Amino acid sequence: MTPADHRTEPPLTGDEAGLLTAFLEYHRQTLEWKCAELTPRQLATRAVPTSELTLLGVVRHLAAVETGWLVGFGGLPHDLWPEVVRDRDEQFRVDPGTVTAEDVARAWSTWRAVADAVDEVTRRLPLDTEDRPWGRDGTFSLRWILLHLVEEYARHNGHADLLREATAGPRLLGAAGGPPLHRVAGAEPGRACATGVRTSVSALRRHARWRRGCRGRLRRRGG
Repeated sequence: MTPADHRTEPPLTGDEAGLLTAFLEYHRQTLEWKCAELTPRQLATRAVPTSELTLLGVVRHLAAVETGWLVGFGGLPHDLWPEVVRDRDEQFRVDPGTVTAEDVARAWSTWRAVADAVDEVTRRLPLDTEDRPWGRDGTFSLRWILLHLVEEYARHNGHADLLREATAGPRLLGAAGGPPLHRVAGAEPGRACATGVRTSVSALRRHARWRRGCRGRLRRRGG
């Protein structure tokens, strides 16, 4: 069964800071939605043996990404931030055979605490604030960092779409809708397979054709 979609759509108008933070929160909610109602084993299962990507790994990774860009930014105190898994390889190193519900709960708790810390940064600092993020050579504006975080989430939410289908069956489409959800033929819930990945690519192509058809109908209506 497809989990209910409780995401909050970003507003169509508003100031720059409000729009940036709304889109970042929308993409966070999208990641939660794509992981909803899955078992710890499903969250820790790779789509293909040659990739380290898992849904649980993506959650741990994005918590570290948000922290890495904004911890201590603008002189704000470091105690705003929880401890995250800093080593990138370790972020994705999860075993579906041994992962526990406690592991999953810990990852989500850290991820939500990081989101709260980033939200506090955006409340306290203007977008033009510039600083050198921890471990980086250049100086960045808060505006650039927020845009980059939206980009990072959008990219990994695309990964999450394929990971969910390959490990659990249903593929969740974005707010725009699209072709009916389907299940991977011959795939068992919680078990990834190459067929699932091929079907995911096929589904993406069908969705792209559907989107092109929608645009054509809108043009014919003068929309």
